[in-house]
Amino acid sequence: MTHSILRADSSNALEVLARAVRLRASGDSFDLELHLDDDRGSVAAALAQNVCRAYPQPNDERLAALDRLGSPEAAIGENPLLRFATMDVATKATIRDLAALADSLIVRSWAEMRRGVMDFDIVHRAYSVAVQKDERVPQRVTRGAGDGSLVIWAPDEPVERLYIVLAAAARTGRRLRIVAKRGDLAGIPGEVIAPEDSADALGRAAACVVASLSDPSAAIALVPWNIPLCATFTSGAQEWISPVCSYRSWSVASAFAAITQALAMPPPVYQPSSAQHLAVSQECKRDALVTLIVRSQDGSVCDATRRSVEAQTHASYEVMVAGTAREVREALAAANGSYVLFLDDGDALFADHLASLVDALETSGAGVAYAGGVLGYTMDAPGPATIFGYSVMEQFPLRYRALAAVDEFSETYFRVLFRCEPLKRAGLHRELDMLAIYEVLLRMLAQEDAVHVNRVTGMSFRLLDGRRPMRAPRSYRTEYETCYRMHPAPDASVEDARAAVLRHLTQHAQIGLRPPPQRL
Repeated sequence: MTHSILRADSSNALEVLARAVRLRASGDSFDLELHLDDDRGSVAAALAQNVCRAYPQPNDERLAALDRLGSPEAAIGENPLLRFATMDVATKATIRDLAALADSLIVRSWAEMRRGVMDFDIVHRAYSVAVQKDERVPQRVTRGAGDGSLVIWAPDEPVERLYIVLAAAARTGRRLRIVAKRGDLAGIPGEVIAPEDSADALGRAAACVVASLSDPSAAIALVPWNIPLCATFTSGAQEWISPVCSYRSWSVASAFAAITQALAMPPPVYQPSSAQHLAVSQECKRDALVTLIVRSQDGSVCDATRRSVEAQTHASYEVMVAGTAREVREALAAANGSYVLFLDDGDALFADHLASLVDALETSGAGVAYAGGVLGYTMDAPGPATIFGYSVMEQFPLRYRALAAVDEFSETYFRVLFRCEPLKRAGLHRELDMLAIYEVLLRMLAQEDAVHVNRVTGMSFRLLDGRRPMRAPRSYRTEYETCYRMHPAPDASVEDARAAVLRHLTQHAQIGLRPPPQRL
């Protein structure tokens, strides 16, 4: 088993997702380094280019238009500027899926972590904060005679995206040296220079403005130059160095105030908060025995499933392999564990799978714990599964009524951990084969609490018609009819849903899957 670190931003999210799925499919793990730009700052920077095209000469109208971008009333048409983003919905969804798959998230600041929570709805149980110094910042040389100038540091950005901060800096009346990609200064007086030619400018500057929306690395690397610094508050630079004058990247007034303040401030020092920048993680140290019942057609367990079980951080488990429904019932009767997990040969458990679910049951006292999973959509062809799409399974609340019509966990029961004692009391129904676990889950939900683990902890593979690769279709209709007789519909809506299920199963062997939201 190997452990990797993957880096994702808006430009490469789908490519990284494909690699993440391959890693998980082979039983390997990874941490995800997230680079998330601030939405409002990105939108304002893009709009500022249009403002400067509309007012090609620096004048009162241009400044007023740039000022409006930073006001609460800023709007495009009649829609507030805050509603817009530079990242499309599909890319945001891909980044959320990546975060759900990762063992832990690495961010460059807590500001970036909060941005992930607020803008992307990413909530993870394990974060760490780490940043690299920007190697493009030249090594400090002997300071020359100061000339009162300002350096604007933004080597990744074209000049046109810097109009807001350039307008603020120009208002000071000081000489501007701009480390950026060459472009149109649109009448703003200043000199564009390359990072490799910036040592002399840094040696003479009265202050430096770091224009990155999300990365504190340049500000950290500039500390040895002993120059007062400004940085966007969304970069998180203030978490690493002090003092630093922070500004809102979308506001000319805010940037101007920060630059004016910085000119009277002492140089910063590298002073990260040791309390803030410790890795945040949770580890399950429970030692309860878990019985893993592997459902296998030929009585063997494939390498991917075996490796994923052996890699569990929760090391107290026993494995039983069962090929028929009768053997599954016998394995349950013989189970020694405090908890029971059913999985199919070919499923891949992530390293913290058992630890997460066991901890949830030990802490909550519930009878059932359930997590999320990733579903790999595969080709029906010989050889190893070839994934052409993915889906992170919906983590809906696990309630009796929600499952009363159709088995949403169909053949993905690696996501569910049962407390053994009530499961044995309920037992697996002898008239059922493929839906035996579904039916016993319904009975347990009528009597036991279920606790949700907000983690994606495993992976399975299916064809679009719901079958596992290389397996013949098996009709589910008779078994659904049996389940429905045992469990009367709680209301008319469920009754209608059940009728729709049976109509579908008249022409199809089993419930198919929705097409994958992303194709790799």
